[in-house]
Amino acid sequence: MVTISRILVPVDFSDWSRAALSYALGIAARFDAAVDVFHVFPLPPPIVPNVVFQTSDGSSLTVPQLMRREAKDDLSEFLRGAVGPDTPAEVEVRGHTKCGEAADEILRRATMGRYGLIVMGTRGRSGLSRVFMGSVAEAVLRQAPCPVMTVRRDHENRSRKASAA
Repeated sequence: MVTISRILVPVDFSDWSRAALSYALGIAARFDAAVDVFHVFPLPPPIVPNVVFQTSDGSSLTVPQLMRREAKDDLSEFLRGAVGPDTPAEVEVRGHTKCGEAADEILRRATMGRYGLIVMGTRGRSGLSRVFMGSVAEAVLRQAPCPVMTVRRDHENRSRKASAA
């Protein structure tokens, strides 16, 4: 029998990520597993001057600090209503500076966290759009240290149609 104690859910705030989170929470409930939500956000390249901004609360933040704060706020908003207070969930945001590094950060977290499953959304691109845009999900799928489940946004619509039939 398969047991899963921790599930990693990388999110980018898209509808595809929301569908993946919903699916992961259902699996977590069935296996009594913890869900860790992980967001990787892009940082400006190191050549960008380290400008300091004054925030409305009077604190001073550099561009990377401001971006991290905004990513945390966006993640909190994304999770509002999706993850209940009784759901064992850990939330983390991490910045990256290189194109394509999001997959590397997800894989690093997956390896360090000893996850039983990664659940992530996918847009299902194919052809030239996948070649030019790349695919974080595909990179994670190919190199992950544990099983990876990809979920398309329309899985909920197909499930509703199937249960109605």
